[in-house]
Amino acid sequence: DLSQNFEFKFLAKKSEALSLVLFENLCIYSNTIASGSYNSLENTVKLTASAPLLEIFDKKITNLVVDSKNESNQLNLSLAAKNFMLTDSNSIKNVLIYASASNDSMKFKTQWVNNDLLNNKGKLSGYAAFEPNNKIAIHFAPSEIIVEDSLWTINSGNRVMIDKKAILFSNFILSHQKQTIKVVGLMICLCLY
Repeated sequence: DLSQNFEFKFLAKKSEALSLVLFENLCIYSNTIASGSYNSLENTVKLTASAPLLEIFDKKITNLVVDSKNESNQLNLSLAAKNFMLTDSNSIKNVLIYASASNDSMKFKTQWVNNDLLNNKGKLSGYAAFEPNNKIAIHFAPSEIIVEDSLWTINSGNRVMIDKKAILFSNFILSHQKQTIKVVGLMICLCLY
């Protein structure tokens, strides 16, 4: 019998130093919990994790919850976080991300709500295709972003192509009433992934 079937549960205690040795840009703090299972006969994998604090590339994420599992040849992921610190004073709050991947593509939905003094929130959804030569083509569905109580929309028919050296924008338009920001062209990058 060559089948593999296992379950795991992990609780991090005083793990900050060890996680930085194992993962250069990731710090897993104490009280992080991960559990899951794998069954090769049923072709199933499940992962659930929660972390009161996680630091990745010097960005702190608080109250992170991750749930993923595969169903019918697709991998589904949901992620929720209370706070994603961009800088010491700027953060994205109440973040939800849903993704569903199958073969060489992924559908995604992302939303966040910052209800501080001004309303800042967003709902982005779209489709990403993983193409040959390590290229990723992203198409955003019509989406909305509210910045300081002002509604901005992303048009349909856009495309963002990403590879190791550049990002190519095609027909990417942000609009707010009579204001429009159109992004078309090539942005050269030094190390995206």
